[in-house]
Amino acid sequence: MNLQKFAIVKIFLFFLLGIVSGFLMNTNVFIIKILLFFSFVIFFYAFLRSRYNLIQNYFFGISAYLLIFFVGWNNFNVHHQKNWKGHYSSQINLEDVFEIRLKIKKVLKPTSFHHRYEAFIYRLQEKRVSGNLLLSVEKDTNSRGLKVDDLILTKTHFNSIRPPLNPHQFNYKKYLEKQQIYHQLSLTHNELMLLKSESTTFPGLASEWREKINQSLIKNHFEKEELAIINALLLGQRQSISEEIYTNYAKAGAIHILAVSGLHIGIVVLFLNVILQPLTHLKKGRLIKALIAITLLWGFVIISGSSTSVIRAATMFSFITFAMHRRKQTNIYIVLLSSAFFLLLWNPYFLFEIGFQLSYLAVFSIVWIQPFIYKKWSPKYKITRYFWQLLSVTLAAQLGVFPLSLFYFHQFPGLFFVSNLVIIPFLGLILSFGIIIIILSLLNIAPASVIKIYSFIIRSMNQFIEKIAEQEAFLWENIYFDWKLLILSYLLIIVFILMIKKFNLRKLKIITVLILLFQASFIYNKYNLQNTNRLIVFHKNRNTLIAKQHKDNLSFFESGMTFESIVNDPIISSYKTGERIRSIKKNQFKNLIKIKNEKVLIIDSSGIYQIPHLKIDHIILSNSPKINLERLIKLYNPKTIIADGNNYKSFITQWKNSCYKEKTPFHYTGEKGAYILE
Repeated sequence: MNLQKFAIVKIFLFFLLGIVSGFLMNTNVFIIKILLFFSFVIFFYAFLRSRYNLIQNYFFGISAYLLIFFVGWNNFNVHHQKNWKGHYSSQINLEDVFEIRLKIKKVLKPTSFHHRYEAFIYRLQEKRVSGNLLLSVEKDTNSRGLKVDDLILTKTHFNSIRPPLNPHQFNYKKYLEKQQIYHQLSLTHNELMLLKSESTTFPGLASEWREKINQSLIKNHFEKEELAIINALLLGQRQSISEEIYTNYAKAGAIHILAVSGLHIGIVVLFLNVILQPLTHLKKGRLIKALIAITLLWGFVIISGSSTSVIRAATMFSFITFAMHRRKQTNIYIVLLSSAFFLLLWNPYFLFEIGFQLSYLAVFSIVWIQPFIYKKWSPKYKITRYFWQLLSVTLAAQLGVFPLSLFYFHQFPGLFFVSNLVIIPFLGLILSFGIIIIILSLLNIAPASVIKIYSFIIRSMNQFIEKIAEQEAFLWENIYFDWKLLILSYLLIIVFILMIKKFNLRKLKIITVLILLFQASFIYNKYNLQNTNRLIVFHKNRNTLIAKQHKDNLSFFESGMTFESIVNDPIISSYKTGERIRSIKKNQFKNLIKIKNEKVLIIDSSGIYQIPHLKIDHIILSNSPKINLERLIKLYNPKTIIADGNNYKSFITQWKNSCYKEKTPFHYTGEKGAYILE
């Protein structure tokens, strides 16, 4: 099917381009509104000029797409909260203390020492303001955690969200910015006061219902891990899933099962269609059925926490349900684009969420590629056809998300098809059984035998996933994949599928060129790597991590950490992937290191540094050496003093003052991040 024939495809692409432009370019809001107005005037003139023409000219088309482009850009500006007049960020200073009133919006996954929440700030001092922020509250055994809709009063200062302190680490600051969260508050329970809530929102009511459901399940003696899986599968809450279980599902290629998304919503829609089927015999029964199904579907969305993935899937299936009600042949591509257009019109920040990108790519791939794969083999038996259909869906979805998954996660689970083939056929039964268990538990009539059966099913699923995850030979990790390879991969997949469907020489030439560009990208990356020679002082609290990189080799100098702990450290794993490191080794500790023409002196707790008649360019301080830094600076006159994370804070403050006095640049990795000398 030629999608270029549909105007909505072009409209959607220009709308996307407008949103991306707004995200990348911080342009004055008023200027974009002026450009939007002029583009509308041009479009209106083109419309009046060509409305009597049977075939529209290029001027009308260009004016229409220009208008849609600025609609997308303006839509981004409208939803960008920092552009709002009452946004709190324009009225704060990080050094000052403010009286702040907050409302809890969402309960996030806690850390070892803190409860974490997404909160809405509605009053700053005596001013009404708006905006979201991250709230961290120190865990206290004598105090309960906060709930959705709780109102809080506190007096504190705002903290900026720190960027990663080491190269190639996950940038949590940028991630939160895409959620429109720009600051955080760190409190103890004694620093906040609960206020009386005047109203309860739908998310608050949903949170109360989830709490009632959890309490009823706990009374039925579900184990902690089983309860966590039920919460993830049926209630969309993954906060209580342990790191071990989450990692197992990720390694097995079944992480999507733990997120209430398109797969789960599709099963819910199928279930609703079956139980509401008798309504079709009534007058206007199909319309009544569609309205009830959509209403119940969005009720499930609210109860499951209204996460982005659930909203996205529910919107998509609402469009599909409405299209089915019309009883007309509907183009599934138009339904997908319409749902995506509606979601981005509502919140353009969805576009930058990994889940949004993966979800729509997976669905589009299933719709476009799966029928082609399925037709390649026609099994004789019904059961074989069923599993072949399931496998073809899994392969099509993985083909669509494969490049993006490598780009974001740098790993690929080779046994994804095994875990999906085993679990997905039974997922509908697991979800249906789970809904029945919840209803029976709420009514206090759940039979113990039924509880045991469901516990066994959940436990067996976890054990199966664990066995798959243990097959590490089939898990490819630390795969380098940059944006150039991402774009080339998708172009290659698209042209290859088109060529298989209908072969011609032109497509073969394009594939050849893309393969050559793919190889050229690898050669370019390897060439850059061959010229790499640097010293890296990583930031790690209470540990020293100093390494020398030459080409694709990384050599660590002796420190208090074992070689195994260095290799498995997340800081080093991320750096290894990002820099395409092939070998890691550990060298004996040296006080003096030479990088090209630069000499670096490392001073540790021994405080020994007397090296006469030698020019020192940089000095690294580690493990809190007791030295007179001012005398040291006068002795060597270094270009830079570097202090890593393995130093007392009091020493850092003292050294910073000494460097300021001697007018010598001071780099503390805990503030400025890892120091890289090339």
